[in-house]
Amino acid sequence: MEDKNTSEEYNSIRQGLLEAIEYSRKDKVEKEKEIKVAEQQIVDGKYTTDNQVEKRLTERYSLTKPIKTEKDYEVAIKRLEQIFDASAQSKESDEAEILSMLIDNYENQHYPI
Repeated sequence: MEDKNTSEEYNSIRQGLLEAIEYSRKDKVEKEKEIKVAEQQIVDGKYTTDNQVEKRLTERYSLTKPIKTEKDYEVAIKRLEQIFDASAQSKESDEAEILSMLIDNYENQHYPI
């Protein structure tokens, strides 16, 4: 009898884990969709601030992430335009300085003069 209970308990735990993994995947897909929409809105100049989406964008385009694609480049340019006039000694000012270096590096590699 104990083997049956153990097997049922194992299957119950396994099913719970599988459901949690599936939920996590769906949540990740939804977050990716939000980010893609926000990226396009930034490129189109129609982005409105949403703290959750902005936090995800910031995580995705952290200051240590190089610009590798044209889409990354467009998003970086738009973000720089948004924070260009940030006050000195602010987080946005630091971000603008680093973004400008990343943009310059990308432009030198892909659009040499």
